[in-house]
Amino acid sequence: MALQCLQLPLEEVEDVELASDSSSSDEEPPLLQAMKSLGRAALGGLALTALLGSAAFAGRQLVGKQETQAAFDEASQLMEEKAGLFKRSQPWHPKNPLARTENLNDGNICLDDEELFENLCYKKCALLTGGVDIFRLSAFSCGPSSSVGDLLKSEVNTFEPCHGYDVAGDQAGNGCPHKPGACLNDEELHLGKCYKKCSLLTSGEYPHRTSAETCCSSESLMQCLWPTRSKFSSMFNVGGGSGVESIVHDPETKYTEAQPGARAVV
Repeated sequence: MALQCLQLPLEEVEDVELASDSSSSDEEPPLLQAMKSLGRAALGGLALTALLGSAAFAGRQLVGKQETQAAFDEASQLMEEKAGLFKRSQPWHPKNPLARTENLNDGNICLDDEELFENLCYKKCALLTGGVDIFRLSAFSCGPSSSVGDLLKSEVNTFEPCHGYDVAGDQAGNGCPHKPGACLNDEELHLGKCYKKCSLLTSGEYPHRTSAETCCSSESLMQCLWPTRSKFSSMFNVGGGSGVESIVHDPETKYTEAQPGARAVV
């Protein structure tokens, strides 16, 4: 009887063996489980990186298309303008409430009452001579034409620098000739640079600039030698605009001519 109990059917023995194998395969070593977890995390990281890269590439493509479209629109506008289909209503430079009122489409990169000669802006000979000698022949002379004969027989008003015909326009203060361009309305030209006006910096008490950091109450340089006539301050050494134009700067051609590369028309 006991022997019969020990004898199990073959099917039952096989079931026991399969169950034993299955349970042993489910129990993996901890190291192997950790490696599998790390692998899954790495795959997730790679997928996220690929997704971010695709988004960045798409963003660059969008920006590139926008820049290309803007350049194409500007080129098309220039072609239409040259063909006479429309006239540009906006200047090339951004609007600035401190900019002087100038003709930005006359081909003159100097102020309206000036002309370009040897890369400097002088008061127009036509204004200096009442329309008699309209051509500038040198820094100190004007003539009825630009011929060599008129140059040879032209009379020189004076050879004193920054006097006579060797002066800038009225808007630039009739000082020495200067680089092409203009200062802002609240600035004055001194030794070729644009400074905020002394009259504004000193509330009108010392309206005449004599140096980068000195303003004087008199137009006479001799009078300005008296200490009571002048006021010195490092705060006077500033421009009249905002941003980079709050620093002393050269005259700017964007305030005298809209078209880049223009030259003065004589």
